[in-house]
Amino acid sequence: MEMKDKNNKKNPPIKIGQKLVLTVEGYNSKGEGVCRYQGFAIFVPYGLLGEKIRISITQVKKRFGVGIVLQIIEPSLQRAKPPCEVYNRCGGCQIQHMHYGHQLEMKEQIVEDALQKIGKVYETEVVKPIMGAKDPWYYRNRTQIPVRNRAGDLEVGFFTEGTHQVVQAEKCLILNSRLNSMMSNLKEILAKQYGENAGGSEKHEEPIHHVLMRTSKGAEQALLVLVTEKEDFNGKKEMIEDIKKQMPELTGLLQQVKPKRSKGDVQGRLASLFGKDHITDSIGPFTFKVSAASFTQINPDQTERLYDKIVELMNPKEDSVLVDAYSGIGTISSYLSKKAKKVYGLEMSEEAVNDAKLNAEKNKLANVVFMSGKAEQSLLDLNKEGIQVSGIVLDPPRKGCERSMPELVSKMGIDKIVYVSCNQGSMARDIGLFRSVGYALKVVQPVDLFPQTSHVECVVLMSKVEK
Repeated sequence: MEMKDKNNKKNPPIKIGQKLVLTVEGYNSKGEGVCRYQGFAIFVPYGLLGEKIRISITQVKKRFGVGIVLQIIEPSLQRAKPPCEVYNRCGGCQIQHMHYGHQLEMKEQIVEDALQKIGKVYETEVVKPIMGAKDPWYYRNRTQIPVRNRAGDLEVGFFTEGTHQVVQAEKCLILNSRLNSMMSNLKEILAKQYGENAGGSEKHEEPIHHVLMRTSKGAEQALLVLVTEKEDFNGKKEMIEDIKKQMPELTGLLQQVKPKRSKGDVQGRLASLFGKDHITDSIGPFTFKVSAASFTQINPDQTERLYDKIVELMNPKEDSVLVDAYSGIGTISSYLSKKAKKVYGLEMSEEAVNDAKLNAEKNKLANVVFMSGKAEQSLLDLNKEGIQVSGIVLDPPRKGCERSMPELVSKMGIDKIVYVSCNQGSMARDIGLFRSVGYALKVVQPVDLFPQTSHVECVVLMSKVEK
C-alpha cells in the first residue's frame, strides 16, 4: 500500500501549517495513512486507505512530512467509531478507528512492505493470511501504569505516545477484566495515600512512579509491583494493608526501588511485600512459573496459536535435535520437546534459565537442557561438543539477531530455521542476511497478538538450500 519514496534532492514541497486536500494511498509501519504531494510522502495518523481528507502539515522532514486530519471529505467504509473515550490521547492503541477486518489487511501489508523494502523479498506468496484474534478486546495479561502527582492532583493512567503526559482512563479496553479491576482499586488506594501524605504541601511527593501488573491465563492469579523512588516512603505500611484489604485475592505484592528517570520495566532486584513473588501460568498443556520480570506474550489465546504454528513449521521428528535461542523461561522449548528428541534452550538471563529449569521439572520434560549465556557462544559450544543441530527457533529481542548469527547457523549446517518477531524491520533485515548465506524463505505467517495496535507478530520458516 505504501509506495517507495523517490530520491528528492530538492527542498520538500510542503511547509508547516500548509493545508492540503489529499487521498490516502497506503499505510506506513505505524498504521498511519500515507498521502503524497508532488511525490513527497506525508504521514497522517487516523487516515484510512482511499479516504479523501483535508490536512494541515505539522512536521517537515527531509524525506517525509506529517499532517493532522482537519476534515474527512470522503470517509472509508472501513472507518469505525473508536469505543475508547481517550483513544485520540492515549498511546496504547493506534488503529481503533479501523474495523477489525481492515486492521488485519493493513498488518498483512505492513509485513509485505517490510519484506520488499528492507529484506528485498518480492515473492509475496510466501506471506500467508494473518491469523486474527477471535476477540480483539480485553486480551492483555500485563500492563505498566505511570503514576504522577501534579500539584496535588493524582494522575493514574497511560502515557500519551511519545510523551510523559499521563492520560487518565476509567478502564482500558485491551486489558483483561482483572487488570481493569486492579487498576480501579489502585486508584482509590493511591488517592488516599497522596491525600494523606502529599496533599497541601508545596512539594508533592511521588513515592510511586509506576505500577506493574500481570495475571495468569483466566486471571486466576495476579502480581502487582510498586516501582518506587526510595525503599521507604510515607504511608508505605498503610498502603500495603489497604492493598491487602481491597485486593484479597492478589497472589503477591512486590516493590522495586528505581530512579524515577529510568524506564518502568521490571529490572534488577525485587523485594516481596507479601504473598508469592511469582504466578503459575499455563500455555496449552504446560504450566510455568512466571516471575514479575519474566517475558511472556501478552495475549494468552493467540500465544497458543502462535506456538502451535512454530511447532507446525519446525515439524520435529523423533530424532530431531533442536535449539531454542533466546529461550526465556522455556515456553517455546516446552512445546518443541513433545516431538523432538532433544531441545537446547539458550538464554542470557540466569534468572530466566533458573525458572526455565524449574518449569521443565514441573512439566516432566527430561529432554530439554537450558544453557546460560549469549546465544552465539552457546551455539559454538554445542558445535564444539559435536552436537548436530537439525533446526533452530530464533525469537530475538526487537533489535533482531546479532550480525554473526546467520553465518554461524549456516556454518553449523542447520537445515531449518523458524524465526519469531514482532518487529518487521529487524525481521526483514535478518531474513535478507540468512538468504545471503544460503537459506530460502518458505513461509511468513503473521499472527495478530496485538489487536487495536499497529504491531504484528510473525513466524518465519527458512530452509537451507541444497547445493
